[in-house]
This record gives sequence, C-alpha cells and structure tokens, in this order.
Amino acid sequence: MKRTLYALFALLLLAVPVGMAQNLIPVNFQSKWFPQAQFAGYFVAQDKGFYAEEGLVVTVLDGGNVNPTVAVASGNADFGTDWVANILTQRDQGLNVVNIAQMYVADPRFTRTYDEASPGLAGWVHDIIVANAANYDD
Repeated sequence: MKRTLYALFALLLLAVPVGMAQNLIPVNFQSKWFPQAQFAGYFVAQDKGFYAEEGLVVTVLDGGNVNPTVAVASGNADFGTDWVANILTQRDQGLNVVNIAQMYVADPRFTRTYDEASPGLAGWVHDIIVANAANYDD
C-alpha cells in the first residue's frame, strides 16, 4: 500500500507546476472499488494534508460499478487505479490512456500452495508451472 501511495504522489506531482503550491489544483481520482482497507492510504494522505502540501485538492471517487480506465479516458476522472490487464484491454479497444506504473510487493504471477492444506495440489501446480515454463520459448 505504501508503494501505491508513493506512486500516486509521483503521478500527481507531474501535474503540479513548480511554485504553484499555494494555488491548489483540483484533481479527481477514480478508485477501483468502494472505500475499504486496501485504499486507506489515499484517505489517510488526504486527512494528513499530503495532497495539499503538493498543491492538490484530491477528490477520491468511489469505484464499484465504474471502470476506472474508462472514467479517465472519458474525462470523468483525472487519474485512476486499475489492473494492468484492464488498462491493456481498454487500450486495445482504442481508449487513449497511459499506464504509469504497476506496483507489487511480490510477482503476481507466482502461485503458492501448501502441502499441508491440500497434499495433491502442490504437485499438480508444480507440473503445470514446469509444463508452462518448458513451453514458454515455443
């Protein structure tokens, strides 16, 4: 979450010209989902005045049934957060959006299983990974 917050700050700083910290710029940020723990960093930053320190007044828009990529492309939001797969799909469909960064603590393509929880599953997953790795260069 901390990395996501830093990425958001970096992204928002691109929109703030140097020396305009006194003139707050309104920015609409489209969240991927409704306010909940995984988005707490956005609201904590707002409450602590971090956005204002950078010259921004950030309005966090609730997600849920909203596609953040479409919201940004249509002008209903200035920035948003979304899965890279959705962003790429929307770009393929002609939307003019740019993905700034995708932050992960660990590689999201990595699958973890526990032998104790499901003894047969670990071997099965290993076989799939080995088969996919073997076919990767085809």
